[in-house]
Amino acid sequence: MGIRSISELEAWINKVTKGTDAILTPEDPLPFLMLHNWQIPLLLLDNLRRLKGWVKIDFNIGKLVEIGGD
Repeated sequence: MGIRSISELEAWINKVTKGTDAILTPEDPLPFLMLHNWQIPLLLLDNLRRLKGWVKIDFNIGKLVEIGGD
């Protein structure tokens, strides 16, 4: 974590407890719900339609890692 002082520890705790999520917001939860329940299944169906394989599903970046892909 690289915390070397009390002030850095306090800043880290503040960031963890009061920070915001990149996708989930209480006012608009739809992007959070769509990512795993809509986008990933559509990617799987598209790969199945094109008869392409994949190595893994990377939920962190929201894509399928394809064989020989990036």
